[in-house]
Amino acid sequence: MTGLLHQENFFRDKAKTITPEEYLSFRRTASGGRTMSLFVEWAVNMDAEIPACVIEHPSVLVFRELAVEIVALCNDLFSSIKDIPFGEGSNLVVILLRQGFTLQEAVDKIGDMVCDRYEKWEEALRCLPKWGKGMDVRVRKLIQGYADMVWGNLYWSYHTGAYLGKDGEKTRTTGLVSFLAKDIQKIQEAATLARQYKYK
Repeated sequence: MTGLLHQENFFRDKAKTITPEEYLSFRRTASGGRTMSLFVEWAVNMDAEIPACVIEHPSVLVFRELAVEIVALCNDLFSSIKDIPFGEGSNLVVILLRQGFTLQEAVDKIGDMVCDRYEKWEEALRCLPKWGKGMDVRVRKLIQGYADMVWGNLYWSYHTGAYLGKDGEKTRTTGLVSFLAKDIQKIQEAATLARQYKYK
């Protein structure tokens, strides 16, 4: 719990200067993605054991890391609906707003980051080494598990109402999310004041 509070204070202090990639380095360890990936590995190993040296091989580990990052980025997009009104520091949308991005620019930036991860995923699939027919099937099953983790998180976000309320299906089909202009303005005004204070 104290680690989470320390992280929140860090984001409040550094939101004006932290880069999206620096933010993700923190988010990887703080999001539920790490725990989800362990459940994926446990479930896959129930049917077909994969040695730790294969799971931790860089060519396989990259899929876990990409899945965790995609989950974190998508979660920030969805949770920003609730985080923006409270100025929540550990959300990339809020951090980008504080740095002077418009809301659309912040969302587009995160969308580009997600697309970049999908491109890396496809490249990693093309470069996947061979361990032998039986092990190759198991590794593909593990990678599919990581992909299912990403899709499961999206499904949860759309259908539980945790962030989108009753608008989940509408958001899923249209790709549109509504924010209150006063909340965006409040964050950007606070960021402007902070920058002015910093340079006095």
